[in-house]
Amino acid sequence: MAFWLCCGNSDRYDFMFVVVVSLYSCSKKRGKANATWRVFSLKELHSATNNFNYDNKLGEGGFGSVYWGQLWDGSQIAVKRLKVFSNKAEMEFAVEVEILARVQHKNLLSLRGYCAEGQERLIVYDYMPNLSLQSHLHGQHSAECLLDWNRRMNIAIGSAEGIVYLHHQATPHIIHRDIKGSNVLLDSDFQARVADFGFAKLIPDGATHVTTKVKGTLGYLAPEYAMLGKANESCDVFSFGILLLELASGRKPIEKISSSVKRSIVDWALPLVCEKKFSELADPRLNGEYVEEELKRVIFVALVCAQSQPEKRPTVLDVVELLKGKSKEKISEIENSEMFRSPPAVEFNDGASAAEDSSDFISAEKELKQELTENTGAMNDTKIN
Repeated sequence: MAFWLCCGNSDRYDFMFVVVVSLYSCSKKRGKANATWRVFSLKELHSATNNFNYDNKLGEGGFGSVYWGQLWDGSQIAVKRLKVFSNKAEMEFAVEVEILARVQHKNLLSLRGYCAEGQERLIVYDYMPNLSLQSHLHGQHSAECLLDWNRRMNIAIGSAEGIVYLHHQATPHIIHRDIKGSNVLLDSDFQARVADFGFAKLIPDGATHVTTKVKGTLGYLAPEYAMLGKANESCDVFSFGILLLELASGRKPIEKISSSVKRSIVDWALPLVCEKKFSELADPRLNGEYVEEELKRVIFVALVCAQSQPEKRPTVLDVVELLKGKSKEKISEIENSEMFRSPPAVEFNDGASAAEDSSDFISAEKELKQELTENTGAMNDTKIN
């Protein structure tokens, strides 16, 4: 059983746009008794969110807004409400619901359900009381210093383990394409839940990559993906490396040095590592209260993940092992590698780039019909470049 979502012609598109989301096939594989999601009515979600009251709003992005809500049984939910009804929004809604219905892992945000009535498209999740990693590093909770070093290490390892599930255990394998602080949510115990699968791609066995429109957040994009549109697991590893640097240092992926000059977090961190100035890399909000060996480990792993040559990046399985300190030999190898021996010559951005800050999105809107086929057709052996 499946449902069909259709929208008619528009000024920009002269074709009927049809999305098929095979949710019930996912629940069949698990058994109906184990299906954890359901279809919500629009009336039910209006009631839960007090008619999407502004006071209930948790956040807002290019996709729309997220609201806090409470169901009749007292359970708390988060509801993502798409901003506009369009071909692009329809596709991202379909992709996210499809993938969320497939994944089951303690470090991935679970699907509670969805609603598709009229022109409303809503996705329902469990509510995460501690919001996102972004909110603690750069947002509304940044002054509260709730992330001590132990919590940061747990977040690093937990989010990496969630990505391991996507890359190595899900069938077909999944690349996220938008790993960043705002997409790592934190539950009541500050355990990490990787979220937001609107840009995700399914990769069948045997495929080395997919060539696709570039989507994601500037500052986190792997160079080969940003330039050539070649996406694979290594692109997520690069983004995760940036996230690790952010988690350890409290800095943003891209910072302005002046009105016309910007610097990436890698360009800031790498010379300090080469000069063994690890204390200068730690987030000042930690007040020096961190485990030095673990800080060094996180920084080394982050920079190896975020290097420009994809073939030299570790897999996320390796990342988990390294973060847990299970292989001192591998950490020693990394520490003594060529990239950490002498500070590189750094060329700063002169401001001509579109990367005004790390919250900017790349989200192409052309050839949506082809993009939909790439996302929803992977299960049916569509052509992979």
